[in-house]
Amino acid sequence: MRQLALIESKELREEYIKKEGVLDKVKKVSYIPTTLIITQEMAANYYEVSLETIKKVIQRNNEELKQDGLKVLKKKEFKKFKEDLKKETNDNFKLKDKSTSFTLITRTALLRLGMLLRDSKVALEIRNYLLATEKNSLVSIEQLMLEKDTLASYKKLAIEAGLSKSNAGLIASSALLNGTSIYEEIVNIFTQEKMRKKQKKESQQLEKLENKKRFQQKLINQLISRTVQYKDNALEYSRMWQNLSYRIQEQTGFSMTQAKAKNKKLTYLDIIDEYDWYDMVFDILKDYMQPKIS
Repeated sequence: MRQLALIESKELREEYIKKEGVLDKVKKVSYIPTTLIITQEMAANYYEVSLETIKKVIQRNNEELKQDGLKVLKKKEFKKFKEDLKKETNDNFKLKDKSTSFTLITRTALLRLGMLLRDSKVALEIRNYLLATEKNSLVSIEQLMLEKDTLASYKKLAIEAGLSKSNAGLIASSALLNGTSIYEEIVNIFTQEKMRKKQKKESQQLEKLENKKRFQQKLINQLISRTVQYKDNALEYSRMWQNLSYRIQEQTGFSMTQAKAKNKKLTYLDIIDEYDWYDMVFDILKDYMQPKIS
């Protein structure tokens, strides 16, 4: 089962990607002279598959293979690469390629191709070597095809349950790898999704409250600044706060004036923020100051 899981799971491939030595144990690798790099044609010859098959696997797993050093040379880069190679090999080795780009494959990328190719006997042997330390890991092509059918049926069940194709593939691989029930995996992923949605909703509600608080505080500051702007002396400003303090005390029994007198470092806004009185203060101030806002 780990054979097919290795094909399906990037996380599992990462566990074995450093074991490049298995390449030479299975079959001699031919490189571009003076390098440890191969072409797509060389990779196809190594795995005994068509060039088109190699190209398709590279296309489907491009980002993963790029992390292994796979590089696509554009026309100018390829021209320079050929010129440098010609100097190194004294013109004894030529790359016959007239395309506008050229793909170079590292040993690490070549190994990953072996973990991705389904129907290559060489790739199967590569995976057998990688998994050789695990009990009952050596499998035949026939066993691999059985696992492939099982994986396909698992995926179908997961998709019918309402999962996306990518999620269906992940849980199908997980079930196959761990020997767990596909139904259990489906329940688990729906439970995780439910928790994720719940956390997202709670986060959105919290953000909404914070936004409301920031808006109300901004409005209070605006109202206060407008009071200062329109007053001719401190009397109007004082009356506004006296009125506000009286209204708050009337509703809560708390005297902001007394609290401020006990601690002169406190501002009225500090007290409002500490007791989260934004809604109440907003209602008082919007009625008190609305005519003075342009």
